[in-house]
Amino acid sequence: SSEPGDSIRISGPPNPADDVVTVICKGSAASMVQRIDQTGSILMTDHTTLPEGVMRMVSLIGWPSGMYYIRITGSDFTYTIPIYKM
Repeated sequence: SSEPGDSIRISGPPNPADDVVTVICKGSAASMVQRIDQTGSILMTDHTTLPEGVMRMVSLIGWPSGMYYIRITGSDFTYTIPIYKM
C-alpha cells in the first residue's frame, strides 16, 4: 500500500462517526472503496469510480459499534482511513 503524495489528499470526516462518513479524493480519482473490519476481512467493495474532488458518502447505518477501515484505491495509490463507528 502506498500513501498518497502531496498532490493527493483524502479525507474521511467525521471521525468518530455515527451514521455516515464522507470520502473526498483531491488530486486523483479513486476507483475502489472498501470497508474492512479489525480482523482484515473485507466487508464491502464498491468499484464505482470516484472522480477527483467529488464527495462519496459511505453509510454506517447497520454497522455494529467499533473500529473499521475505509480503503481507497486509485490508479497510483492505496490509502486506508481508520473509522470509529459509535
